[in-house]
Amino acid sequence: MKAAPLRSFVAATLLLFIGGHLLRVVAEPATPAPRRSLPAQFPALDSKRASLPQGHVRESQFVELCYSNRELLSRLSNYEPKSIAVAFERRMKKEQDVQLKMLLAEISAENGGVEGRKFIESLAETVDYAIVNSRADALGRLIRLPHPPEWIFDAVHAILNDTREVANVPFHGSFNRQIGCLADEEANLMFALGERKNPKSVPVLIELAQHGSYDALTALGTIDDPRGIPVCLEFLDREIQQIKKAWTQIPWPPTTTAPSRQLLGALAALHAQAAVPALLEYLHDPDVITALGKLGDERAIEPLRQIVGHGGEIENEPNPRASQNQNRLFAAKAALIRLEKEDPVPRWIELLKGPSLTASQRSDVADEFRSHPDHRAIEPLLDLIRSNPPRSVCRTAIFTLSTYPYKRVVTGLIACFDISFRKLTGGQSPLVMGDPLEEIGSALHKLTDKDFGADKTLWKKWWDDEGENLPTLQ
Repeated sequence: MKAAPLRSFVAATLLLFIGGHLLRVVAEPATPAPRRSLPAQFPALDSKRASLPQGHVRESQFVELCYSNRELLSRLSNYEPKSIAVAFERRMKKEQDVQLKMLLAEISAENGGVEGRKFIESLAETVDYAIVNSRADALGRLIRLPHPPEWIFDAVHAILNDTREVANVPFHGSFNRQIGCLADEEANLMFALGERKNPKSVPVLIELAQHGSYDALTALGTIDDPRGIPVCLEFLDREIQQIKKAWTQIPWPPTTTAPSRQLLGALAALHAQAAVPALLEYLHDPDVITALGKLGDERAIEPLRQIVGHGGEIENEPNPRASQNQNRLFAAKAALIRLEKEDPVPRWIELLKGPSLTASQRSDVADEFRSHPDHRAIEPLLDLIRSNPPRSVCRTAIFTLSTYPYKRVVTGLIACFDISFRKLTGGQSPLVMGDPLEEIGSALHKLTDKDFGADKTLWKKWWDDEGENLPTLQ
């Protein structure tokens, strides 16, 4: 699966957090307290834009306005939505700056405002780069609402299908200038459509996939609608033909020797078992092995057992190297755990403890325990955190444990505050990699509905005084 650009990840993360209540609505569906009307003296939004940490030359002005107004936006969750819509529509009508007007319109539309919606829809006619870029981010924020209305899906579908090229680009450089491609890259709109799982999006995504979009394939896999299988199989046939052709040309051997990771991910998510015979011809590729494990077809079991029995080595390896043997061996072991009819938890624990795993592989195994929640995984995951692994591994283990409502998880995570976690190495972003102590605090908050941040003393005192009797924990 193609990774989202870092700038899109940062922007999407920011837009969710500064929306004030969006993340909490998704993560904490408890009945909220009654909210009061937005006061008339609520401060005006600042028209001055601020660059994001880890920002990018192509970051939209909408995102920059969100960032400069993040404190005010975070306060909106305290007020009644209808009053927000009315007040921000009033401000929108008076605003002359089109970028700030778009932010006011988005806030209004987010809270049910009709005029805000109409303004955002009216901007669909423009091809101006700055406005297209910002409108994509506004739609990206709206489509990620807990229950987006149908007009937002229509607007996202339309912008993704827009093949016009943007104008007035304020910088030099080569990139796809079609509005649909730009919008997807800016706001990860196809990914958002996948996450929303709206059946109405499937025909749109199929059409985009037929025009060559791998992001559309990924979204179809996320929705898991069987209507997406035929187009994925067409992609597979096309890629196989390209691979075979590459073997007859220079340079040799070809750089691409197996179906693409994004296509494999979509096939696996859609359980497209018709692809299994073709994929069995590419067992030299660890990603193919992983996909076979997720496809759930028993025809793959014996070939995978042979790979494990030979320590990851295979015949007719296109590009022999020791690291591929290790990657294949890990992928085959994981695939067999998924395919064979045995209790998977002890086998995942055994694999987690394997001494030769890379950080990425160990993180993948830790993440598997979210699919197999079992008290037997608690100590191995806590041991993993205590071993002070790379940040990515630590983050996954903490996040996985945050889904385990057990007293032992709470006491174990509180004890982990004493760990002197690794410092970030050069080039690693704190925003992306996270702070393990803060992540432990967030996990504890999710498990207990208490919020003492990363303060071990407060957590320990609360646990000793009353937390031990929390009825939601086993």
